[in-house]
Amino acid sequence: MILRIWNTPHPFIFNPASVLIPGLLAFGVIFFLAPFNFNDMTAESRLWQAFASSLIVSASILAVVKGIKYVFPEWVRPTQWTIGKEILLFLAVLFLIAILHFFTFVGVHDLEANIALFQQMVVRTLAISIFPIVGKKDIECFLLAYYI
Repeated sequence: MILRIWNTPHPFIFNPASVLIPGLLAFGVIFFLAPFNFNDMTAESRLWQAFASSLIVSASILAVVKGIKYVFPEWVRPTQWTIGKEILLFLAVLFLIAILHFFTFVGVHDLEANIALFQQMVVRTLAISIFPIVGKKDIECFLLAYYI
């Protein structure tokens, strides 16, 4: 059952909106919804944090997709794209987002503190990313349905 779902064909959609929409949604989540103590920041600090995070999100998507297309061109053929590959792509992007956030916003601490902080950043990245991932897919499905 799980293997059948994993191998189910899925459209591979990668265009400018695939990079911009998640970045904009990440900006909106951080600036307007302000989860995870972002509401404790001043509006100006939250604005810069949201802007930097949206750049990290968009750059991560672009880097992962372009990197996978370059290294594994046969693996990303749109005719062979599956739900499983889409999930792996999301996980790779989310891991890169967590790494870039960690190195961008974290000071130097001892190793044990860094490991705990990185784990916390991964969990927060996963939690926040639900909105841009679902939002991007909903918008893409709407656009496909509207233009087909």
